[in-house]
Amino acid sequence: MRNFINVIIVDDEENNIYTLKTTLEKLFDYVRVVATATNISEAYNFITNFQPDLLFLDIEMPEGNGFELVEKLRKNKINIKTVIVSASTEHAFKAIKISVFDYIKKPINVDKITATLSKYDYDTSMMITETQIKIVKERILKKISLKTDETDDYFLSPNEIVYAELKGNLSIEMQLVGFNDVILVKENLRDFNELLPKEIFFKLNRNVLINIGYVKILSVFNEECTLFYNNKQKIFKGSELKLNRLRNLLV
Repeated sequence: MRNFINVIIVDDEENNIYTLKTTLEKLFDYVRVVATATNISEAYNFITNFQPDLLFLDIEMPEGNGFELVEKLRKNKINIKTVIVSASTEHAFKAIKISVFDYIKKPINVDKITATLSKYDYDTSMMITETQIKIVKERILKKISLKTDETDDYFLSPNEIVYAELKGNLSIEMQLVGFNDVILVKENLRDFNELLPKEIFFKLNRNVLINIGYVKILSVFNEECTLFYNNKQKIFKGSELKLNRLRNLLV
């Protein structure tokens, strides 16, 4: 189920507000008009209170114009996607110049509204994707602290870990990029798994976690997964089900 788009409409003519509000609510069931205003002062108060996703804004009004409202919102660091609604070509040029989200030329019709809402969906989906990528990068680069059997502390980025293999109840054999020998860590596999970003680590079997970035060969027939690192290779066993899941992550 998709999220609602909360909208505020600002226009000094009640008929224009009614037409746009009715069109939005009747034809787009995911749009909610949370408030309407007929002047700049009233509009600003509604925007700060409701924090809508989209603002449909007329320009010419008795107590100032829509561009003044846009300037006031930006000055106060209130981020809102603003759609200028006007019949004036001059207003269209200014809307482009000050980089508002969109411009709709009056008279409004369903096609124009659909185009704006589609643009909103695309823009917000790209924002979500960029945010997710940033979060994943932060998790991959964030260092974790691990204590070895020799009482040394290792501070590692998760992507430096090639694999981790359970050796006994509270010990994990771990291979690092750039290290010839494995190191032994005092940790159980379940707790260790919680430290690692799920985006790049995969539990191949009950005893082994692998970094999918080092996977080079999958053999479902032989139930084997081959990792390449440090000019070496390591083969682990995995069930057909697990290997198929891993293949889906890789492609």
